[in-house]
This record gives sequence, C-alpha cells and structure tokens, in this order.
Amino acid sequence: KRNSLARKLKLEEFKSINGKLYCDTVKWIKEDWIDYIMPQCYYSFDYSNNSFHEMASWWNKVIEGTNVSLYIGLGIHNSISETYEYSWKTQENELINQLLYLNTLKNGKGVSLVSFTTIIDIYNNTNAISHSAFMKLKNEMWLHKVKIAKKL
Repeated sequence: KRNSLARKLKLEEFKSINGKLYCDTVKWIKEDWIDYIMPQCYYSFDYSNNSFHEMASWWNKVIEGTNVSLYIGLGIHNSISETYEYSWKTQENELINQLLYLNTLKNGKGVSLVSFTTIIDIYNNTNAISHSAFMKLKNEMWLHKVKIAKKL
C-alpha cells in the first residue's frame, strides 16, 4: 500500500510526507545524525511524477554542505517488472544514462542496484531490455572486473 501511495505523489508532496511518517530524513542529514543515506530513486527519466533526474538532483542538493554520504538506489528491477511501463522497460540504456547522470552530481558517492536476484536474472537473460546495458556496465564501465555469482 505504501509503495502505491509514493507512486502517486509529486516531489513536493513526497518531501512533506516524510515528516508525517516520522522519517524526516532531511532533518537527520542536517543534524548530522547519520553517516550516509541511500534514497530509492527507482523511477526512470521519463516517469512523470518523480523522475529519476528530479529525485537524484533533489537529494544531491539536500546533501550539499553536510558530512553525510549519498548513495543512490537504482531501480534496475523495473526493467524486468511485469507492471512497470516507463523507460526502464522501453529504453535499453536507462541504466547507463542514470549512471552517467549521477557522475554529473558532485555529492554522490555511489549507487546500489536492487536486487541481487534481479542482477542475476538480467545477466542470464539476453532478451531482457537492460541486458546489453548491464553487460556494457560490467565489461566497459566498471574500473575493476567483478565476478557475478552463479545462481544456485
């Protein structure tokens, strides 16, 4: 239920609802109560309510001038979702474009891909729209080669 509520909120509404849910993360950042934050910026660039660009940029500004590290959670799971309809599902390079955009933000320290099962599914499914972008990330963009765990 909470997830469907968040999907309907505009960015301004999203910011104000955090306090009502007793999770005023902006206050936590400004008060230096946390070391890092990893917001779930799972939407794509073309999502109309809270696009990836809007959310990532807003978090970048919130972190400005603080000691809190920003790690962005990317919604790669949307690329294989049965119900998601935006550019995670239609644009082969959504993952690459999001990573390139994050490189333009001065306060981001890294990313998280959700979830490990999704990563394995995309890696093993050459028909998944995000497979080629994921392989480009693995083979060309990461500075150090990584081993992909085999599915048990």
